Amino acid sequence: MVIYKQGDENHGFAIYLINRQVYYGAWNNQNCSGSCTNKWSVFQSTGFTVQPGTNYIFQFVYNGNASSSNRLRFSINGNVYTPSGTPGTSMSYSGDAVSIGGKVGNTRFHDAASVNETNQYLCNNTKIAEVLLYNTADATIRDQVWCVLKYKYGFTSLGNNPIGTLSKDGSDDEPIAGQAPPTEETILLSEIAPDPADHRAAAVLQVQQQQYVRATIIGLDGQRHATVYDGYVLRGERRELALDLATLPSGVYFLVVEGEYFVRSRRFVVQH
Repeated sequence: MVIYKQGDENHGFAIYLINRQVYYGAWNNQNCSGSCTNKWSVFQSTGFTVQPGTNYIFQFVYNGNASSSNRLRFSINGNVYTPSGTPGTSMSYSGDAVSIGGKVGNTRFHDAASVNETNQYLCNNTKIAEVLLYNTADATIRDQVWCVLKYKYGFTSLGNNPIGTLSKDGSDDEPIAGQAPPTEETILLSEIAPDPADHRAAAVLQVQQQQYVRATIIGLDGQRHATVYDGYVLRGERRELALDLATLPSGVYFLVVEGEYFVRSRRFVVQH
C-alpha cells in the first residue's frame, strides 16, 4: 500500500507498506546540473509493522543541503530511522504529481519488493487522516506541526519532535526550496490572556507578510471546537484574536494559528 508518493520512476520520494511493514525511500535516476549527485537511490525498511486500529504519525524529511549523513530521516511516533545508504544532493526535480493512499503514475520500490495486489491492500479500513507537505525542511516549522499533531491524535506522552535540524557541515541553515518561511522574530503570537480563562480570552497576532490565516480552538482529543479567525492579516497589523469560551467545558485547549508560511500554537486552560 502506497501511503505517500511524490515523483516518478526517475526521481521522487515514497512511503509505503508491504505486509504491513513500513518502508521509505528517495531516488534520482536522471542527470542533473551543478553540484547534484547523479543517479542515486536509497530505500529502507523500518522493520516496523503497523497494527489495525492504531494511530501513527510518520515524518519524512529530506534536505539536499545537509551533510551526506544527515540528508534523510524518517520517524514513526517519535522513533527515528536513519537509512543505511547515502542519499545524493538535490535532485533534478520538476514537481511531479503527489499521490496519497495509492500511486498516480509511476514510482519505485526497494529491490525484490513484492508489490502485487495481495500485498498492496492488507491494511483493512486504513485511513490516512492528514498529510502536511512543506517545501522546506526547516525545523521550526516541523516542531510546531509536531506539537499540534501529537495532541490532535492522542499522543500526549510523546516528547519533542524527534527529527531536529538536519545540519550542514558547520552550519544549521536548513531551508532548501521555495521561499524560506519567516524567522521566529517575524511571526509574533502573544500568550493567551487571561490564563486560566472563564468566558473570554484573547491573543494578538502580528505577521511580517500579508497572508491568509486561520485560528481555531482544539481540545486535547484533537476535536476542533471553534474557529476564532478565518481571513487575511495585513503586513504589520496587530490582529486581536478574541476567544469566546462560554460554551466550552473546563479543561486544557490549544489555540492553533495556521498561516501560509507558519503554524503556531498556544496552550491555555478554561476554568468556569
